[in-house]
Amino acid sequence: MDNLKQEIIIRKKKITNPIALGFVNAFLMHREINRCYYLRVPEDKLDVHLVENEKVQSDSPRKNIIHQTDVTRDYINGILTGELKSNRTEEYTDLLNPKKLNKQELITKFDESTL
Repeated sequence: MDNLKQEIIIRKKKITNPIALGFVNAFLMHREINRCYYLRVPEDKLDVHLVENEKVQSDSPRKNIIHQTDVTRDYINGILTGELKSNRTEEYTDLLNPKKLNKQELITKFDESTL
């Protein structure tokens, strides 16, 4: 995790727009809360839906962490390139089969999405 934090610091130095830098700082701070949550979800509960009935089905923790990883990649790429592009799943083929990923692999992808 220390290497990851060092790499984030290096990447943040490349952000010259003060508004974008403010966004990144706030985003990463709030993101840490989500990371702590995912660390506490037991592996066998990653696919549990808290709401599941004929009208509504909530996302599972696994789907949530995949979504957050995907969106974070979009945000960071947008900040670094100056152009925000979304729904670029063709570039994120590693996220297309999330059930193949165990909890640690999901957390690692979540962490690495800021790089």
